[in-house]
Amino acid sequence: MTAAQFPYHLLNSLQHAALWALLALNLAATTTAAEIRFSTQTAPLLQKYCIGCHNRVTREGGLSLQSADEIEAGSSSGPILDRNTPASSRMLQTLNSTGDEQMPPADQPQPTAAEKQLLTDWLLAGAHFDSRQPILPRLPAIKPTKGGPGPALAATVSKDGTRLLTGHFRHAKITQLTDNSPQWQLTIPDGKITDVQFTASEQQVLLATGTPGVSGRALLVNLADSRIIQEFSGHNDALYAAVLSPDETLVATAGYDRIIRLHNAHTGQLLRELPGHNGSVFDLQFSPDGSLLASASADATIKIWHVASGQRFDTLSQPQAEQYSVAFSPDGRYIYGTGADSRIRQWLLTSRTQPEINPLQISRFAHEGTISLLKLNSDGSLLVTTDE
Repeated sequence: MTAAQFPYHLLNSLQHAALWALLALNLAATTTAAEIRFSTQTAPLLQKYCIGCHNRVTREGGLSLQSADEIEAGSSSGPILDRNTPASSRMLQTLNSTGDEQMPPADQPQPTAAEKQLLTDWLLAGAHFDSRQPILPRLPAIKPTKGGPGPALAATVSKDGTRLLTGHFRHAKITQLTDNSPQWQLTIPDGKITDVQFTASEQQVLLATGTPGVSGRALLVNLADSRIIQEFSGHNDALYAAVLSPDETLVATAGYDRIIRLHNAHTGQLLRELPGHNGSVFDLQFSPDGSLLASASADATIKIWHVASGQRFDTLSQPQAEQYSVAFSPDGRYIYGTGADSRIRQWLLTSRTQPEINPLQISRFAHEGTISLLKLNSDGSLLVTTDE
């Protein structure tokens, strides 16, 4: 049968069938590409093979793969994604390389053929992100073989002296001091709760916590219903300190990652970061008027910061070892610091509005061991310290 003899209606039907088949193939390819979800498929592979070296802390080659923003930012050598010509992206080239630039390196665990194909398909499809949340390292779930009450890692007392708020491993609680009865408890999934504070109304509490090597955050919790009102995150390691400003508009947080962060207390928004310490930051305190922030660090210094600008006004460098606790006198005239050198120091606060040297007035040997905590009473006439 010739083309001229072929029934026209059958030819037309075959043409339509071919067109629909081609369209179905294209849709299938598009659907397959779209079905590769970064959050549940790609991110776990990056977490498994890449985040150990290319994270926010180590950044080997100037590259962090810990979030969508950081992946899009590329490395110190330039972009690693090319959405115009995905086949030319550096990320795809290193994934499929067998030379020196192979990633993961040849001496490290390698993705399976199926895993490598999934990463390749995601890159060729344009490397789209369905989530911009950071990729956090996964820790194994290790259950203790024997339980126990565990130590209190942080404590504070209510203004009337009747309630004790304590932080423990994965939980905080309030105890009624009149009869030692439990009044409130909150369980969290993170780790140690290392700092605790009542708000002025004592209807909420601020807790500092985190998972070592993973993340740190502070939580503002409503006592009536144990609801987390606000979260203050962004740290790459566990927190040691979280404190509300006197007017309760700001929350300052710090910990093992050395960075102090100032947040809006109502929205949780990060307002500014205060880098400068070369060691973990163990304690933070606002001045009574809220204009200054003092930080005590493992780098054997106490730093004074101007809250409004983030400018460092002074570094108190006289300590000879790690500083664990810092405090302003209630009248704002003095700064006190203690730490691993077993001494209590008092400085006269002069750097109130501009950078200035705050003179050391007293340095007194007080304990045989490390002084872990320093507190003043309400009128500043008494000072209490504890050691290890």
